[in-house]
Amino acid sequence: MCSALKVLSWCGAMAGLIAGGLVAPTPSARAAGVLKVAMTAGDLPVTTGNPDQGFEGFRFVGWNLYDALINWDLSKSDRASDIKPGLATEWHVDPANHKRWVFTLRQGVKWHDGCDWNFQRISDPKAPQFFTQQFALSRAYLTNFDNIEKIDDHSVAITTKFVESLFPYDMSYVLMISRCRAQALNYDWTAYANQPSGTGPYRFASMTAHERMELVPNNDYWDKARVAPDAIPVLKRAAMQIVSNVYPHNWPYILNFTRGPFTDLRVRQAANYAINRDDVVDLVGGMATPQYAEVPPTLPYYGHPVIYKFDKAKARALLKDANCLPCKVTLAISTSGSGQMQSLPMNELVKQQLEDAGFEVTLNVMDWNALLDVSRSGVPKYPNVDGMNASRGLLDPVSAIIKPVATAYWSPAGSNWGHFGTPEADGLVKQIFEEFEPEKRLALLTRLHEYESEQALMIFVVHDLNPRALSPKVHGFVQAQNWFQDLTPITVDP
Repeated sequence: MCSALKVLSWCGAMAGLIAGGLVAPTPSARAAGVLKVAMTAGDLPVTTGNPDQGFEGFRFVGWNLYDALINWDLSKSDRASDIKPGLATEWHVDPANHKRWVFTLRQGVKWHDGCDWNFQRISDPKAPQFFTQQFALSRAYLTNFDNIEKIDDHSVAITTKFVESLFPYDMSYVLMISRCRAQALNYDWTAYANQPSGTGPYRFASMTAHERMELVPNNDYWDKARVAPDAIPVLKRAAMQIVSNVYPHNWPYILNFTRGPFTDLRVRQAANYAINRDDVVDLVGGMATPQYAEVPPTLPYYGHPVIYKFDKAKARALLKDANCLPCKVTLAISTSGSGQMQSLPMNELVKQQLEDAGFEVTLNVMDWNALLDVSRSGVPKYPNVDGMNASRGLLDPVSAIIKPVATAYWSPAGSNWGHFGTPEADGLVKQIFEEFEPEKRLALLTRLHEYESEQALMIFVVHDLNPRALSPKVHGFVQAQNWFQDLTPITVDP
């Protein structure tokens, strides 16, 4: 059986897995120990479906209470994670209409409240279960969503606004909530937040506002491969273990392409040559790798991007050529937050490096949720921000390299924060979305990634190695090459 899970919101603390004592909350929620998780978040994530608090909320709350039509395979540590069937057992594009995707729905699944699972539309403002906050938190993944049709009790079709061969990845970020529970509570979403109901491997037990949340195992979980065995050998270990792994995540500065210095390619290149990435890696104790392009080399579409090796003289020469010396820029940063690593000292080091090369940097410091508003609203609302330090989960090609450059995803409707847009990028994206042959599509994705590097799309700094501290009482944890992690195989010694 799974461990009981306690999620603690410790703003600024390292996310760690720390063993506690054995508990068995109820016979239906027996646990193989208590796993306490310390989070780097501004508050406890919302429990009404798609969580807030960035991907930290997804990792520890969203993916444990809920499932999506398509889930992530987090069972392996020796390869990059990819999607797998979730509440949909199969999906395919309609051969006669490449904007229409057919999903076969999983049968025999129950919500935590005991009702039978079925697919409910979440995007229609006229539907009684529509919740504005949930739509806002899901909006970035619904940019290409047009409509849903029920084919029969076992299948639905989702039609997109434009052809997108990678559309299934978007569906992995839209979590399914129980309309049955919402109806019982008269669609009172404050009440629902205290009694959430999903289909995930953990059930909600209790919450102390701004402090802690407790989840217990869902022993009726449909994916039996994710339910840990009743017992495992008790191994004696002497000390905490630090585990880490490469995974698709970066810590860059996302840039404003509507006005300001970064509209000039030479300034963007200068900023990248100004960064001594080895010093940043040293600052975080080696728990990162230098970043020279959008995604890490472990991903299949990495290709041969430009390598912006540290060269302060070259950076200054580029600024001089661009007539931007000193080059004044304002960067929005957070004090902490989901995936933000050691935000303040890292930003101070980058500021020093940029200024050594000829920039004049103003750091606009705010808390994580304020930065998330900057991120979601984009340059239309924050035109005077030249760049934003926001870590990015690069789980799938659409999120990693398509949304940051395609004009279809300009903020606030999508996640192209700085409104980058060129005919070359949009042309490549169109080819990618219309190519259903995997090898040909991979070649196009690789070219797009190389093009983004040539354009110095962001100020590339480091890729996080996602370190975790494990108690010697914790067993069975697999560090997947993914932002999300599967907590269900974990057992904890008493």
